[in-house]
Amino acid sequence: MARNEFLIFRILQLIKRLSTQFVEERRLLRELERESGGEYTTETVLEQLDYMGRTGLIRSVQAARNQRGYALDWAGYDYLDAA
Repeated sequence: MARNEFLIFRILQLIKRLSTQFVEERRLLRELERESGGEYTTETVLEQLDYMGRTGLIRSVQAARNQRGYALDWAGYDYLDAA
């Protein structure tokens, strides 16, 4: 998997804009598809989300039974502040 800095930045911005505590995965995927015009596949976005979780940019949240959400972690806030 190649790291896509532009996609990572867009995801972080979306999470920050859409969430009070976290954003459900389905909503995040839907909003990213709408804003990018389908530029990224679901598989590509999920790979980037996995990478972002491993590096501490975001944290995974159990939103409900069988539903995952994402919230910014400290490194994600730092990433956005530096941009």
